[in-house]
Amino acid sequence: MSYESVFKVLGEIATADGLTYGIVAVLALAAFVLMHATLPTKGLAYVFAPFLFWGGLAGIYTATAAGLVLGMEKAVNSAVFGTAGMTVALVVMVLLTRFAQAALRIRTPLTNDAPAPVDRRLHV
Repeated sequence: MSYESVFKVLGEIATADGLTYGIVAVLALAAFVLMHATLPTKGLAYVFAPFLFWGGLAGIYTATAAGLVLGMEKAVNSAVFGTAGMTVALVVMVLLTRFAQAALRIRTPLTNDAPAPVDRRLHV
């Protein structure tokens, strides 16, 4: 895939209509609020939000390019395929986070001996 085709696809995703942007923005905002309330690390919600937004737009673009239609209303199709794209983006982001966590985890070497316990009892 050449750079021209990548930029063409990104341009088509970015030039979606206002209805698509509105639906994906509301879905991404709802997902952000849920993640911010439930995740132990609140910063992940801020990191995941833009990827969820772009994942929703990419889901709608992919479904449109593939010719998938679930209903006669454009809003219904945008909501369904936007949610599917956001779900895929969330799964990818969680996997990337897990891989980064596993790669950056620092463990203590097995050769380090634990310090001897201190006897705090009084000797009489």
